[in-house]
Amino acid sequence: KVVVPGTNGGVSLLGLVASALGGACMGLCHAVFLFRSIRTDILALIVVGGLSGLGGSLLDSLLGAVAQATYYDSKLNTIVKSPGSNEVENRGGLPIFSNEMVNVISSIATALLVAKWAEPLVSLLSVC
Repeated sequence: KVVVPGTNGGVSLLGLVASALGGACMGLCHAVFLFRSIRTDILALIVVGGLSGLGGSLLDSLLGAVAQATYYDSKLNTIVKSPGSNEVENRGGLPIFSNEMVNVISSIATALLVAKWAEPLVSLLSVC
């Protein structure tokens, strides 16, 4: 479904590619600066980094779409970050889930998931 830019949970191809490339760059930095390895390990870390960046971005978008509070200002006819006037109504999500809260939760969850599956995946990719 096409949504306007700024919609909670919305994704774009450019944003997803940027997330994957950012993760791949982190994997490369890990391989080069922290992990003296052979060539296959470096490629595996780049792939794992890219998948982690993409996965974290998708998790953030999912939480944003499902849980993040969405406030609509009828006077301005736009989505706003927080309820600031009588003209603002909650159109969905839970008030405790601000954009910042969604970012924190998705970052922690991604870090925990990557910590759990990164080593076996690097080992598997290094063999290939």
